[in-house]
Amino acid sequence: MDRNGYRTDWQLRKSEALADLIASHVETNPSALSEADLHAPARSVMEPIEVRAMEDSLGRLHAHLGRGDGLACTDPAELVAAAHAGRVDLLFLDAGVSLRGTFDAGTGDLSEVTQDLADQAAQMTLRTGGGALMVDPEHLPEGVGMAAILRY
Repeated sequence: MDRNGYRTDWQLRKSEALADLIASHVETNPSALSEADLHAPARSVMEPIEVRAMEDSLGRLHAHLGRGDGLACTDPAELVAAAHAGRVDLLFLDAGVSLRGTFDAGTGDLSEVTQDLADQAAQMTLRTGGGALMVDPEHLPEGVGMAAILRY
């Protein structure tokens, strides 16, 4: 610990609870670099963390879908209704797919209109504290443009 009682860098690295979070870092004073020069080393530190988080999230999605426990869905009507109700914890979107229609929150019905339902689901998910990830189509079940892990 330093003189103020805070753990020093080497003590943090020895902590098992934090080991994954600080396994690597940028080995220079960030003040000495431009934003562009700092981006590449920071990206190399963050990329493995982001990849692991994405793999874990996709694993959770597929586990829920495989169990059929009701905590994941791929049906656009159910998914948009769940997003409006604040039930979506994590939304997965295929960047190349546009789902057109309108969701009526009062009736729960989808109708054929020119709004993008994927965009609407993402907005509602983010507004209610959920997350949204763009994924390659091979990570979603075949023929599905969006999927979600539900809170309940």
